Amino acid sequence: MEFSTSIIILHCNNFKNKIDNPVNITNKIQVINTQILNNDSKISEDLKTQSYLDINNNLDLTKNGLEEDNKILDEIVNIFSNIKGSGSSSNYIFDIINQYNDFLNTFNVVQKGALGHLLAAIFILYCFTSILTIFYGETLIKYLEIEKRFPKIARFIEIRRKLQQYYFLLNTCLILSTLFLIIYVNSVVLFIL
Repeated sequence: MEFSTSIIILHCNNFKNKIDNPVNITNKIQVINTQILNNDSKISEDLKTQSYLDINNNLDLTKNGLEEDNKILDEIVNIFSNIKGSGSSSNYIFDIINQYNDFLNTFNVVQKGALGHLLAAIFILYCFTSILTIFYGETLIKYLEIEKRFPKIARFIEIRRKLQQYYFLLNTCLILSTLFLIIYVNSVVLFIL
């Protein structure tokens, strides 16, 4: 991503510098044209021919410069379209959600129930692991005497101890609510359906 950004910045700076070139060439052409018109009777044929050649050369330079600028702009547009296609847009998230919904629609009711139970069990294991780290983490901190050995992190350990009860309460509530949800869904399926 950084590589693409640096390329875009480089191209934009080059493009900005090249924009002044056609303007300067146009001004030169206007000056030459004004000189020809003002001094039409006094100008020799050689000078007129040379002026017309200068105008044609400047026009060719302008045309070539604009073609290069168009190529640079096309590269910038391609980079932006590649970035959009690589998943940095919000449409990518919606595409993933739609694919997941299509995948879930292929399941029957029993498979959806099994998937729900599996996700609930994984969530309960996650919360239980969090509770274990709350208690055994404190045991390890005391056993290894981390507060004494590393006094700079003692403040973080104090904050951790203050929040320990809240973590425990939150994870316990999450586990209980998940279990009650599973019990409710199972009772609805068994007794009502």
